[in-house]
Amino acid sequence: MLTGIALALAGRAGARLAAVLDLTAGRSSMLRLIMALPDPGPGPVKVLGVDDFAFRRGRDYGTVLVNAETGKPTDLLREPRGGNAGGMAA
Repeated sequence: MLTGIALALAGRAGARLAAVLDLTAGRSSMLRLIMALPDPGPGPVKVLGVDDFAFRRGRDYGTVLVNAETGKPTDLLREPRGGNAGGMAA
């Protein structure tokens, strides 16, 4: 029950509602409950966007994979030797 309250209201507001319901939880406890939950999986991706970028120009490059329908990142591939995902499309 506390996890549901924490997800809906987060810190201070969740702690106030918990107190009204006679549940003991502080605002930090509510945030810890949220942080302890596993990250949701990306789910099925129908349209994938791929973009190459540089962490440090000339040194460290990466490729980000984005779900084009939701705009949320799906994965981040780090390529320290300057490679790119262009070879994957061939």
